[in-house]
Amino acid sequence: MQTTQPNMVRIGKVPLLLVLCLLAACRSATVLSPPIQQQQKHTDSAAYTPLALPSQRAFCTYCSMQGSIELRSPELTAEGTFRLLLAGRDSLQGIIYGPLGLVAARAYCTPDETMIFEALSQRAYQVQLPLAVESLFPFPIHREEVFALLRCELPFDTARYVPFGRTSNDSSMLFICRDTAFIDLARVNIRGELVAYQRKLPDNRLLLAIEYGDYQNWGDQRYPARIRIVAPVRNLELILTPDTIAEQHQTVPFRFRLPSNIPRTVLK
Repeated sequence: MQTTQPNMVRIGKVPLLLVLCLLAACRSATVLSPPIQQQQKHTDSAAYTPLALPSQRAFCTYCSMQGSIELRSPELTAEGTFRLLLAGRDSLQGIIYGPLGLVAARAYCTPDETMIFEALSQRAYQVQLPLAVESLFPFPIHREEVFALLRCELPFDTARYVPFGRTSNDSSMLFICRDTAFIDLARVNIRGELVAYQRKLPDNRLLLAIEYGDYQNWGDQRYPARIRIVAPVRNLELILTPDTIAEQHQTVPFRFRLPSNIPRTVLK
């Protein structure tokens, strides 16, 4: 794999590598588009029997995931491999590997802080939580919601999702969650699996769009073969293609220690 190592690119206030590490280098940028480009036609649910949100099968609380990762933005197009550890909606640890399997970056995110270590520059970036995520993180969404969507779970209690419609072939159903600051739209198949998720502003501007590829059996777990995340407001696209998913048995937040001589930058 040919890889370029560009200077630190920032989206918002953080290095672009944070995107790779939190959710877990090729050339030329591409024009981004929301992932739900060919939505099936849907009709008002009032014409049908009232919709009910199917029960979602719980994803394993502690899991590890490995696979390939792609990131695209006007400043950078990059690809590599990743290893991601998820502890429910509490903690996350990610490692990005570059050429020859060398570690390019590591990061963890717990309820009280995020730490990013860029191996190439031997620098660390620290973010104290909670904070106004929209102004700092690449994706305009809160930490717990990111974790939920990575686990293919609805971010909020199911009672907040109101039937909105269904696709013309009845293969999936649409549910809407309204808030004063945003509107979320979830598409769920008849098995209760999340097919797509969008977040918009009240003026209909798209903040975040996610599409979940074909679900597969990974041992006792069901998980997509591909997840594509687009944040048009950041002009950013991220694609995760797992090749291994396994349940882990760990009961503490994920963290790692850095040598005391590593320079640290606190992001505010």
